[in-house]
Formats: sequence, structure tokens, C-alpha cells
Amino acid sequence: MYFTRSTQYLKLSIIILIFSVSSCTTKKNTSITRGYHNLTARFNVYFNGIESLKAGLRKIDKNYKDDYSTILPIFIYTEKQAAQMITPEMDRCIQKSAKLIKTHSITVKPKVDKKKKLSKKEKDFLNKPEYCKWIDDGYLMMGQAHYYKQHYFTAEQTFLLIINKYKKEPIAWDAKFWLAKSKIEDKEYEDAEVLLKEIRKSSKAPKYLLHEVNLAYADMYMKKQEWSGAIKYLEKSIKEEKDKKFKIRLHFILAQIYQMQENYKKAEANYLEVIKKNYNYDMTFNAKINLAEISEKTKSNDGKLKKELLKMLKDEKNYDYLDQIYYALGRMELNSQNISTAIDYFSKAVSARSSNKMVKAKAYKVLADYYAQKDNYRLAGAYYDSTLISINESFPDYEKIHPLINSKAQLMKNLSIIEIEDSLQFVAKLPERERNKLIDKQIQKILAKEKAAMENKNNGTAFDPAFDNQTSNVPSNIKGGKWYFYNPQAVSYGLTNFKQKWGDRELEDLWRLSNKKSNSEIKKEESTKKNNTKSNNKTQKLSNKTREFYLADLPLTPEKLNKSNKKIENALFNAAMIYADEMHDDDKAVELFEKLLKRFPETAMRLDVLQMLYNSSKRKGDYTRADKYKQMIISEFPESINAKILKDPNYLTDLQKQSKKVEVLYEDAFNYYKAKRYRQTIDICENALKEYPSDELVPKFLYLNALSYGEIGNKEKLKKELKVLVQKYPTAEITANAKEILQIIESGKYEENLYVYEPEIKHYYVLVVAKNKVDFNKLKFDYLSFNLDNYDNLNLNVAQIKLDDERDMIVIQTFKNAEAAGNYYAELISKRVLSAYRLIPYNHFIISENNYKKYLKDQNTEKYLKFYMQNYR
Repeated sequence: MYFTRSTQYLKLSIIILIFSVSSCTTKKNTSITRGYHNLTARFNVYFNGIESLKAGLRKIDKNYKDDYSTILPIFIYTEKQAAQMITPEMDRCIQKSAKLIKTHSITVKPKVDKKKKLSKKEKDFLNKPEYCKWIDDGYLMMGQAHYYKQHYFTAEQTFLLIINKYKKEPIAWDAKFWLAKSKIEDKEYEDAEVLLKEIRKSSKAPKYLLHEVNLAYADMYMKKQEWSGAIKYLEKSIKEEKDKKFKIRLHFILAQIYQMQENYKKAEANYLEVIKKNYNYDMTFNAKINLAEISEKTKSNDGKLKKELLKMLKDEKNYDYLDQIYYALGRMELNSQNISTAIDYFSKAVSARSSNKMVKAKAYKVLADYYAQKDNYRLAGAYYDSTLISINESFPDYEKIHPLINSKAQLMKNLSIIEIEDSLQFVAKLPERERNKLIDKQIQKILAKEKAAMENKNNGTAFDPAFDNQTSNVPSNIKGGKWYFYNPQAVSYGLTNFKQKWGDRELEDLWRLSNKKSNSEIKKEESTKKNNTKSNNKTQKLSNKTREFYLADLPLTPEKLNKSNKKIENALFNAAMIYADEMHDDDKAVELFEKLLKRFPETAMRLDVLQMLYNSSKRKGDYTRADKYKQMIISEFPESINAKILKDPNYLTDLQKQSKKVEVLYEDAFNYYKAKRYRQTIDICENALKEYPSDELVPKFLYLNALSYGEIGNKEKLKKELKVLVQKYPTAEITANAKEILQIIESGKYEENLYVYEPEIKHYYVLVVAKNKVDFNKLKFDYLSFNLDNYDNLNLNVAQIKLDDERDMIVIQTFKNAEAAGNYYAELISKRVLSAYRLIPYNHFIISENNYKKYLKDQNTEKYLKFYMQNYR
């Protein structure tokens, strides 16, 4: 009995073994082999691969932290840091996909009876590209893994393979969808839209893809910043989304876009939906913060939300979010016109310890805008400066906002200067008795405040005079002007100056050492500043309870009054220019420019002011005013370019044509000079000097003319022309070379034979040019490209070497002799490598190794060029 049963088990084991061996081959295509490979591919390799893929996505979902200061992405796996999190899981998935394809792919055709007539179904089966039905899934899984790793090109190639190889299979639609998503990430939006439209319009596409297509459209429009399209598809997606958590994310994103589009009511509705569901604490928290921020726009006075925010202040888990809560409360109080409370909350927001610079920047900007509206220029300027320190590229509309805030900061500083100097001048003009009475009254106020502070301290009551509105050291209610120099909010201004010097430092021991300076350097700095303070700011030695303290800044002498007026004049011009050119407020610009002319009619900037008044008046359509200033420019400054342009609209065009003609003449003269045709060079130069005596190229014509006379041996004419150049154009760039040659001539070394002709030794190629005339990185790149294309076998070295304070050299080495270097030079010329620099004065030549050392010491290019022309050309 036992023997019989054992025999049966043995037979069964043998049958299973034979079945396994025969079925595991991919060289046969039978129902048994297909069944085996489908079974093991699905439940072994594919299962492990897809689980690894899912594990990676779960890891992202668990560890990725959204940045709520920007509009959230729909798919967090498209963010850069997400790919780094899941590399091991995606690599494992790719390995499993490759194993599945390699181990289980059956492409051999099944055996069929050739005499049998096949049905359509049988023919289709026979023509299949693959007989293991999990191979195409393996390819899709592989493509998705590459996509999640953000290797989009590789992913696209995999999806294209599926589309081409399995075009009749339903999985081809999945591949098209993922190909579209890859195209979106590669910013190939037109290709992506073609694929998405095909899926959406085809009746053969799987229904489950339609919702995914809407999400992909929304994602694409967000990346293109086409917000109306994004809104349309987000709203569609929200209706169809089954995952409640993801649905809330879509609501939050939609709310952010509506908020950015200033559709505050719809933004509010979507934020409320997020708060109502409360699936994610951070998202709910930020929805409340954003609701508070737009409450002034929605005109909603939500007492419930305010209570929640106040409650959140007491919760320990919100310690890192205090700045955001204070900011949100500030927005709500501002909306309710509770200005002092709002300012207090905003101050707490910027003081709260947090790494969220976005909130600080927003709070500073709100305070800056508020004080600017109140014409509190000094404090507004300080807050705009603080905003600039806190703002970064992630701030909404950074490219637009940053320059605007910078303009406002500068504007406030200039308006503050005008206000301060006007106030100081007003007090200075008062009769001495009245002025002293005013100062004494201020001193009494300070003494009273100090007494009150001491009493409060003794009574245990905290008192901080820096934040009291009445603590100004100088009267603030002077008729005819405001005293703004000693501002009660000096603490904020001091904070701005501190941050400009030290940055946004954490409160910690030895905080100053993080600026990477040594203690000795710091002490040296402090010592220098201390000395400067002693010598330049005597008012700091004076007590603010003495008359001298206030009198020190008053313009009581003609010299001080002139200095004060100059400050006002410059500040008026600067502020008006900011209004005109940076803030595009021509009304304000005209107002300040006219004020400048009225107060300072003899200003040295009169022509510029008249021109700006003409421009601004014309821009705002006030043609009567524009014509008035046009006539003033023509009558007062008839020889100015401004007047010539206003009288003749074609003046600039004609000037440009003349300039182009002169440039061509100079290029011709320079080419003749290089070709040693010195007589022709002289003819062109002298004719140009007669016809165009005022052109900017005149110094170069004089210099080239002088050198040509020198080359034909007319030393006296050489000296004469160079002296004319030095006397008439002392600041021209070429004049430095002229002075150098004159010095050599005067020293008697002009004819000195410094260099020796050695054609068989090593040679270099050298180009000499003024440092500030070319981009040396681009110039070196041009040479490197030329060398790689034509002289790769020589391993030539290209180096930039300083010649003197004004000139640098490009040195290319090493050539075995003069002939090799000469061939290189000729090839450079024939292939026009330096054509882009034809209008820039430069010299280039070949030089022997020994002569190069002498040249570096002598540094006289003209001397070497003479030797070069005689021996190498």
C-alpha cells in the first residue's frame, strides 16, 4: 500500500517537473507555456514591481512637505525633491520590469495546421506581437518608473514603444496618456495637447482615463500659467474625483488660483470647503490663514475665524506658525479698520521666530504700503527696505514686485529728505526767541516722559517709550511743515539698518561670528567706526535735553542752507524720476518736476528737467503743456541734442547714418594700415578729419594717421599728430597709447633694437586688447572652438594674461617655429575668427619665446609691431 502511494507521488512529481521544464521555455508557444508565463509573470515579477512602484508613491505622500507660500502642484511627484526620495523603489521597479520582459516574453508564433482555414479571430491571434499578456504591462510599469524618477526622455521612449508595438491593445491608450504627461513635464505642450485631445475624443479610449485627462489638462495649464484653463479643468476634476483627500487638495489649489486672480468670493468658497473637511492639518491651517488674508476683499467679518486664530495662538503645536497667525489676525484687523491693533499684530508677525521669510516680507510690505498712504515717508521707507531684505524669488510675482518695492523704498527716502530739510529750514527761519521756546517745550516733554517712565517702572508697569506715538525728541506739530527727522518708530528703522549689515540672524550666542570675520577684523571695524563717529557726528555727544542738540542740525548759516537746498533739489529730481520712469505716474512726476523748477530755476539739471516734463506731459496726453516745455528747450538750449531732435525728428536717424559711414571709413583706413599701404591710410584719415571733425572716432583717426606717418619715416609728423591727439582728447582711450609712444620718442629709445629674429625656435600667438572692451570669456571660447576644429592635434593652450593696468592678452602656445605660428595666424584671418571684434582696437601677432619675455618687460606694443612688420610680414 505504502509502496503504491509512494509510486503515485513519484509519478506526479515527475509529471510536474516535466511540465515546469517544458513550460518555462519561451521558445515554444503553446497553451501550457503561455499559461505558465502569464501566471508567473503576473504573480511573481509584475506583482513585486508594482508593489515597489506603489511603495515609492506612498513614501512621497508621507514625506513630501508642501510649500504653501506658492500655488501647490496638483501632482507632488512632479516636484524635484520628490524624485530623490524614491530612487531605490523606482530602480527596483525598473529591474523587475526588465526581468519580466526578458524572462517571460513569448514572440515565437504558435504552430498551426497550414491546411486549416483560419478565422479572423485566429488570424489576429497569430499576428500578435507578444503572447505573454503581462509584457506590455511590464513596459508601462517601466515607463512610469522612469517618469517618477523624472527621466522624461527615457519614459517617452518606453511609452512610444508600447504605442507602436501594441497599437491594437487597450494599453496603447494608457501609454498615450503617460506620454502626454511626460511631454507636459518637458514643456512640449503642443504635443501633449494633441495626445490628450485624441484620448478625450476617441470612443475607444478607456473611460477611466477621461478624469485623468482633465487633471492632466489642469496641470498643463498651471505650468503654462494659463489660469482660466486651469480653473476650468480643476472644476471639472473636483466634480469627478472620488478620493476625498485628493479632492480637498484640488479645492485648495483652485482657491489659491482664484485668490491670485482676485476672484475672492470663489477663493473663499473653496477655502471654506477645505476647512469644512479638515483632512490635513497643515492645509486646513493655511486655508484659515489665506481666508483671513482675503477677508478685507470679501468684506466678510468672520468672528468665528478670528476666534479660531486666537485660540490657535495658545496651542503649542502652532509655535512654528505664530508669524502666520499674527499676520492673518493683522489682515483681519486691518479689514475692520482697527489700525493700531493691526499694526501690533504685524509687528508681532515680523518679530516671531520663524524661517518663513514669505510671511515677514508680506507683513513688512503691508506696513510699508500703509505708512506710504499716510505720507509717513521715513517709516514707509524703512519698512520697504525690510521687505527687500526678506523677499526672495518664491514671492508671488517676484520679478514684478521686487523692482517696484525697490522703487518705492528709494522714493520714500527722497520724499523723506525733502520733508526733513523743509522742516529744518522752517525752524531755522523762526525768530530766535520763538525757536528757543519751541525747543524748550520739547525738552520739557522729554523730561516729563522720563519721569513717567520711572514712575511706571517703580509701580511695576512696563513702559516702552520707543513705541509711544508722543516720544519724538522734536516737536511734531510745527505749523507750515512736519518735523520728521526724529521718528518715534526709530526702532523699526534701526532694525532695517541692522539687517542690511548683518542679515536676518537667529537669536543666539556669538551671532556676529557668522559673518565669517575674525575678532580682530571686527574690532578694527568697530574702532574705525568709532573714530568716524567722533569726527563726523558731534550731535551724538550732545544730550537731547539741551538746545545745542537741536540747533546742531538746523541750517542757520548760508553754507548749511545751501547744503540743505542741494539735498532738496537732488531729492526732488530723484523722486520725480522714480515716478516717471519706474512707477509710470506721470501726474506725480510733472508735479515734482515743476516744483523743482519753481524752487530752483537755476538748477544745473534744468535741461533734463525740461525734457522729462516734455516726455511726461506728452505721455499723459497734455499736449499744450508738452509744447510749452518743447519751446523752452529749443529757446534756452538751442545747441543741445535735445533741441535738435525736437526741431528735426530725423536728426537721430541722420546722425546714425553718418556714424555708420564714419565707421566704414575707419575700417577701410585700418585695413589699409594692416596691409602696409600707409599713404592710402593717411589720405582716408585726413579726409575723415576734415569732413567729420566732431565725430567720436576722430581720436582713432588721429592715432592711425600718426602711426602711418611714423611707418613711412616721418618722425616729426608722427610726434606732431600724437601731440594733437593728447592735447585735444586727453580722456580718449587711445590717448594712453599715444602718450606711451611720445615718451619713448622723447627718451630716445624709439629706434632701439630690442628684439631678435629667431624663426626656428618656439613661437606664441598673442592678441592685446583693452580689458573693458571685450568679454574675455567669450573671446577665449572663440579661440578654443577654432583650435578644436582646426588644430586639435597640437593641444594648444589658451590663456588670459595681464599686460598692464589697462590691457590684457590672449596667449596661445606653443608652436614649434615661426612658420607654424604664421600658418595659425593666417588661418585665423581667412576664417574671420575675430570679425565680431573688428570695431574694437586690438593688436595680434606671433612672437618667439625669447622675444615674448622681453615684450612682457617692455610692454611697448608699437615697438614690437614695428619689428614684427619688418621681419614677419
